[in-house]
Amino acid sequence: MAILEYVIRAAMQSIEPRETAALILHGAFPHDTRFVARFVGCSEGDLPGLLASARARLRRDRATTVTEPIRALRRLRSAWLEGDRGAVAELLSSDVEIFTDGGPDSRRLRIPVHGSWEVAALLNDIVGDDPPALELTFVDRVPWLIGRYDQLTVGFLAAEVLKESVRQVWLVAGPDTLGR
Repeated sequence: MAILEYVIRAAMQSIEPRETAALILHGAFPHDTRFVARFVGCSEGDLPGLLASARARLRRDRATTVTEPIRALRRLRSAWLEGDRGAVAELLSSDVEIFTDGGPDSRRLRIPVHGSWEVAALLNDIVGDDPPALELTFVDRVPWLIGRYDQLTVGFLAAEVLKESVRQVWLVAGPDTLGR
């Protein structure tokens, strides 16, 4: 259900608020076009054009706003768990940045790391020889990878994706520090 909710929210955020309202209201009241048109501030004659434009934009932008981040995180998870630094680097844009909290050990890295090979190396060093299970889940309706050993959560990873390339990564390596 979380994935469906994410997909709907991402899709609706990719179009104008007026188009979103028109689509939702027209779906709920398909035979009351006068009410829908009045609510969104257009004439009944202009409503079909507004709906068509919203649907066209949803179709056009679906890959970049909805499915792309999920696919990218799934591919990143697979390459990362296989320990394939090259495959991880290929999924990252050349100017990718990773931001991390440094983990529970305050001496660990807390500044951004730049570049696909550097970020791939850091990610592979983090999982080491005993990688955690990486579950794709949604936190506040945003896709994240959650790292767990059995029931113990050891980290969270979120990514900004553009054209199937990971542009930014946020890694919380010490989730126990979130409440401090």
